[in-house]
Amino acid sequence: MHAEYLRLLERSPRVSDLLGAQQLRGRMQDFLVRRWLVTAGYQTHLLVPVRDGHEDVEVEIDKDAGVFRYWSPGRKSCVVSRPLSEIALYAFNVDVWLDELTDVFGSMSFRVETA
Repeated sequence: MHAEYLRLLERSPRVSDLLGAQQLRGRMQDFLVRRWLVTAGYQTHLLVPVRDGHEDVEVEIDKDAGVFRYWSPGRKSCVVSRPLSEIALYAFNVDVWLDELTDVFGSMSFRVETA
């Protein structure tokens, strides 16, 4: 898992960049549990499919309910509600990852032989 986090860091142009769930390739929950990533906000606009294309919509965030909502561009009377995790943005927490790596290497015993 450490190697996967390192690959994620390498793919990001800057450590300060925020990541969306789609960039985390299924490891989001593992990284969040270990606190290698932290939630840093939410997208406020989305491109949603409409007939032959996409339309930019503004979302309403309801943290208490854990969802976001937007008016469907194709059906103005329809409100779409989805899990908040779909639009969450995450920040790297490299210090926690490095601390864990330090603990891993610190628990290893190395034997140095002298001639």
